[in-house]
Amino acid sequence: MKKILFATTLNAVLFMQFGCTAVQFPEGKLSVKVVDQSGTAVSNVTAKAYFYEASSSTRDYVSDSNGVFVVQGRCDRSIGGRVEKNGYYKGGFGYGWGPDGINKALNRWEPWNPTVTAVMKKIRNPVPMKHLTGWKRPKIPEFGKPIGFDLEEGDWVFPYGSGIHADFIFTANEIPDVIAGISLHLSFINEFDGIQEYLFDPQDHSRFKWPYEAPDGGYTNRWSRYAKKFLATFDYSEFYPGKDYKEMVTRLEDNLKEDGEVNYIFRVRSVVDEKGNLVRACYGKIEGEIKVSPNGGLHFRYWFNPDWTPNLEDDPMKNWELD
Repeated sequence: MKKILFATTLNAVLFMQFGCTAVQFPEGKLSVKVVDQSGTAVSNVTAKAYFYEASSSTRDYVSDSNGVFVVQGRCDRSIGGRVEKNGYYKGGFGYGWGPDGINKALNRWEPWNPTVTAVMKKIRNPVPMKHLTGWKRPKIPEFGKPIGFDLEEGDWVFPYGSGIHADFIFTANEIPDVIAGISLHLSFINEFDGIQEYLFDPQDHSRFKWPYEAPDGGYTNRWSRYAKKFLATFDYSEFYPGKDYKEMVTRLEDNLKEDGEVNYIFRVRSVVDEKGNLVRACYGKIEGEIKVSPNGGLHFRYWFNPDWTPNLEDDPMKNWELD
């Protein structure tokens, strides 16, 4: 007990003598200019800054008449935070210094006081949408035949579920000679129905990362993915020279894209006039990949706008959750 107490006391003394300088992170400073999508300064924005790795504390700021506030504090290479104001979607800002950016004489990060821009998007016209959150994971009810999925109901059409409209038509075929495997194909009924990929801007820190309205063109009526589980020979000698040993192992293979690599915008229930021109349709968005498992499970997260407009701005407080 005496040894433990002595060690604890000694550590405390050493910390008081040397600890403060040992943990003094360099100081960082940056100016944040808040603008809207047109580049106009946004004043009276409330901001909260985080000084990563250096402290768990935060500091609050308010942008001035020029949309600027200045953040300063000790940090480990980066400072970031969020900005918000009524009538706008929450946004963010951040800056990171390189590992060689320390001015040791002044114990600060350089460049000193760089300016970063935080873009805030205005809230225009959010509407209630049908939202499949991803908790519900529909399973392909039957292989080898096209089956409709109703996006408004979040279910397969009759006789496999309570859906009425075949918005998405999934056809799943089993992959032969594997433990389990599915090739999944998505098609559509109407001429102007379809789907297209949409990538978020990595510099966009807004809560709302979509276009306000779905595009007029760019849709395709064909989409496919596969996933399979199979046995393969693992040769240890490829990784461990001199170890001549092989064994059969289970492997997974697919052509799915990772979340963050893809999102989708879709158009369904398209209606045309007597000349074949598009008159109206329903639109929506899918965040992340449409995932299929080797045994036929589906997992996707979407918002379906039932009001027959291309509006992609959903209202989280009024959305109807489907799962």
